[in-house]
Amino acid sequence: MKKIIPILAVFLFSIMGVYAATDTLISGIIYDMENNPINEANVVVTCFHDGSSTEDETYTLENGRYSVIFPDEFCTGGDIVEIYAEKEGVGSGTARGVVNPDKTANLNVSFINLQIPEFGLIGGAIAILGSGIGFLTLRRKHN
Repeated sequence: MKKIIPILAVFLFSIMGVYAATDTLISGIIYDMENNPINEANVVVTCFHDGSSTEDETYTLENGRYSVIFPDEFCTGGDIVEIYAEKEGVGSGTARGVVNPDKTANLNVSFINLQIPEFGLIGGAIAILGSGIGFLTLRRKHN
């Protein structure tokens, strides 16, 4: 009986190793604009495989790392992978890459937080236009 337990343990670990070898691991680090890792960013990983796509969602750890495991039938070597990460108040970013033949992909994402001053730009344009119209009106009255 004592000899069977180690043999059984080796058998179980070998089965788990074969199972894990059939999965595809997508991982990376999410950074902010200053290149600091972002904790608790929402990460969506999409794998495009045989004409369809499969998504999985996770969050980053304190060191900005994320990882997602896809079964081989949904993602494998040569497939396209797209990463979208965001964190409220910090920004968002994307990355795209190809799964390696060993069924891994390491894709890092850097956030971009662009703020487009739409209201200020429109308000400024209206103010300039109004000033021009006022100037022309006053000029006509004095001529």
